[in-house]
Amino acid sequence: KVLGMEWSASWDLAWLESVCNFQNKSNIADLIVRITFYRSQGGTYSPELNTCKFRTVSRTINADEDGLFVGKEGSELIQSLSLLQKEFKVGLYTQNYKSISDWSFVKTTSALFYVQASMDAQKRELDDLIILNNQGLVCELLFSNLLILNKGQLYCLGKSSGAIEGTFLSALQEKIEVKEIRLSLEQLKKIDYLFRCNSVRGIQRIELSK
Repeated sequence: KVLGMEWSASWDLAWLESVCNFQNKSNIADLIVRITFYRSQGGTYSPELNTCKFRTVSRTINADEDGLFVGKEGSELIQSLSLLQKEFKVGLYTQNYKSISDWSFVKTTSALFYVQASMDAQKRELDDLIILNNQGLVCELLFSNLLILNKGQLYCLGKSSGAIEGTFLSALQEKIEVKEIRLSLEQLKKIDYLFRCNSVRGIQRIELSK
């Protein structure tokens, strides 16, 4: 709705399940299905129609044994997070900054910013990069939301920081209280535990490279 696109009433959870089942006819355990919604053709930058169409793509993935997935609640989840051992090395991306807008939380097909940032991570031999918004505050990572565990409380960065509204983070917030905050670089350096999370990797511990 925020993009002015008209959503079909038939696209409900039952429809979503049928699409995923169709893509996974071979019952592959580690399969990711991507559904991309786009505006109907016509009008180039001045659309003639606002109805939606969609396309699906599926691929197998290598399940990461170092990720923690949503299956626990409350203090049990907090304890499991603090026990994660492997730390993925991340740095700061400072060549460009993500602009905060009314639709910056939406994952779109415009990926140029993330591609450029990923190339920087490869050059620096880092597992990931922390992206900053145009206010100089922490926003998100390349493909993940940032999770913060500090003094037994979970925090995340939300729309006000320009972060993408990730599906994994949304599911996690239904299990346990995750407070949304705005985070400066100085505050970032004082955090007890840092994690990245998305629907493919689950939750993984990260360490800010010096």
